[in-house]
Amino acid sequence: MIPPEMDPALRSLADCCRTHPTADSTSRKPGAAQSQSTSTSDASDTSEPTPEETASEESTPASSPVAQGGSPSAFAENYYAVLPDDTETGWSQLTRDYQRETGSYDDYAAFWDGIDAVTVEDTSPAGPRAVDVTLTYTTDGSSQREVRRLELVRSGDGYLISGSEIVG
Repeated sequence: MIPPEMDPALRSLADCCRTHPTADSTSRKPGAAQSQSTSTSDASDTSEPTPEETASEESTPASSPVAQGGSPSAFAENYYAVLPDDTETGWSQLTRDYQRETGSYDDYAAFWDGIDAVTVEDTSPAGPRAVDVTLTYTTDGSSQREVRRLELVRSGDGYLISGSEIVG
């Protein structure tokens, strides 16, 4: 079931994937099981954030290589490069506010578990804090293409995703 609080753009893709389920949609892919088997206690913590955490959308530390440096386009390419197998790293690239909009870490991981592969076909700037990413999702041998706008915020010397919507 798709949670009602899930971002509408992710909900749209999840609806599509639900109507085109993978051959093995109830179990983890072999490669994904290894990368997703590590502890997610910090990422899946559902307790209320502290005032320091809510002071800014940029409160999530940019600790992984994906969030560090580079252009918005390079960040977007690196973000999708770890998915669908490394959802922990992908989740860490979302602001805390956007994580809450998306649902829980388990919702995020379950969504990506239904995707066999995602490929970045193109990126283009969409303003100073956004990038349009042309993506191809592959599920059970069939592909779906979309253009998704990622809204970004600076975090340290890199970026985090603060929002996303389908724009084409």
